[in-house]
Amino acid sequence: MPEDKPQNCPICNAEVKSNPRYPDYLCGTCVKKAKTKDGRAVGVSNADISGGVLVTLSETRERLDTDRVFVRGVECSVKEARFGGIVVQPVSALEDKKVCPRCGNTMTVHEETKSLGNRWHSQTLVFARCRCGHQVKLMESMNIGNPPRIKIPNETVPDTKPAKTPTAEEAVRFAEMLMRTREWEKLSAYCVDKCKAHPKNKQLWQLFGMASGELGDGKSARLAFLKALELDPNDDASFVNYITSCFHTGDPESAVEAINRSYAGLKPSMMKAMLNSVQSALVEGLLSVE
Repeated sequence: MPEDKPQNCPICNAEVKSNPRYPDYLCGTCVKKAKTKDGRAVGVSNADISGGVLVTLSETRERLDTDRVFVRGVECSVKEARFGGIVVQPVSALEDKKVCPRCGNTMTVHEETKSLGNRWHSQTLVFARCRCGHQVKLMESMNIGNPPRIKIPNETVPDTKPAKTPTAEEAVRFAEMLMRTREWEKLSAYCVDKCKAHPKNKQLWQLFGMASGELGDGKSARLAFLKALELDPNDDASFVNYITSCFHTGDPESAVEAINRSYAGLKPSMMKAMLNSVQSALVEGLLSVE
């Protein structure tokens, strides 16, 4: 049985397993260094279990519509191997650069990176070199980095933009979110601040009343519902909440007065809610029939 002919990687000259079908295939180390023409790292593999070629950007996994990659400046072709897998070989246009024009020996590819005066900017040179001393430049690229920002101790940047005050609608939306999550203390504090900024917004006063009631502050709840009712005397929800808070703060007279004043104008649905409030006050002893 004939012996296998020694075979080397055409890029780094490392010894590889002999394969007569692919006499110039790259070693695994060089394949891992594959890049696009503009220097972005790529990975090569079969497209799926049935084969095919897939070239993707290493950073984003984005598929590239190409079968060409660059390894140390040498343009290489990515193909599906005959019995599965991937084989990467230099394209024929660059094969001539591996043969020294002076002595005819095989040239090896080298890569050198030189600093351009600091650690962020550098220059990369890729060239083929022969042992006789002759070399051919294959690629030259500039690597421009971004130096880190220098922080000056105790440096403060004044905020030239004043804090934006939310509109009434934005404030109501945020307050309703706090209500849905039952964060009553936060809701109460938020409404105190925003009712000052938007004193004529009925919904903020209603939400403030609800938060105060949940926190057991009946007096604040009653005043908040009364304010909402003053802003909109026809708002049935504010009316029912107001009389309920009057009952719970020991002021049934104010509740009865409000009922007598507004009874005829209540909608049927709110009439029922008001009667339920009165019934609850009677059951709890907060209101007497005398």
